[in-house]
Amino acid sequence: MPRKSTGRPPGRPPRAEKTTVPFSIRMDTNLRAALEREAKKKGQSLREEIEHRLRNSFEAGLQRSWDERLSEMFGGRENLGLMLAACQLIRWIEIDTGRPWHADAFSTAQVSAGVAELIKVLGTKGDPSPPDNLPSYLRGQEDKLWEPKLWGLLEQIRMAPDQRPEDRPNEDGSFVRYSDTMKRSPIIKQFLGSLVDRLKGG
Repeated sequence: MPRKSTGRPPGRPPRAEKTTVPFSIRMDTNLRAALEREAKKKGQSLREEIEHRLRNSFEAGLQRSWDERLSEMFGGRENLGLMLAACQLIRWIEIDTGRPWHADAFSTAQVSAGVAELIKVLGTKGDPSPPDNLPSYLRGQEDKLWEPKLWGLLEQIRMAPDQRPEDRPNEDGSFVRYSDTMKRSPIIKQFLGSLVDRLKGG
């Protein structure tokens, strides 16, 4: 008796590999509602809308290099370069003193003077008079224009939540969007750690 063949019948094409896999997640109800509205507008399923947005986010990320994203975060390539140079200078000073800048008064003084000199070297030389188009509400503050900015920043860091706020959709489809500063302050606070305690009391 001839043996039955267990292989693929002749003429039948091989079974194609699966290109999708099941994946279940929990999400905010408002976010789901917003996604469903967008999917309906385009005449596609909720799965297709989510997949389309995820794929676009990866493609957009690949189009921008890491240094471009960092530069944007720091407000420009020059700002990023200054911060990196300052970090290297701080590290060299700490190696010499044997103490972190935040744990030793001598190291703090050396880092403060060194970073200030670094900015002078890289900055613009000449007459430091304020520009003619300086807003009127800043007149009289020219000598310490930085001071309210500094204390405002420190207060914002001190009062920042522990978690970075994320933009979120409302029930009507609009979005609550937080400023870049509000998003960065919790991150700065996390990196400063216990040093934030020094900000208490002003």
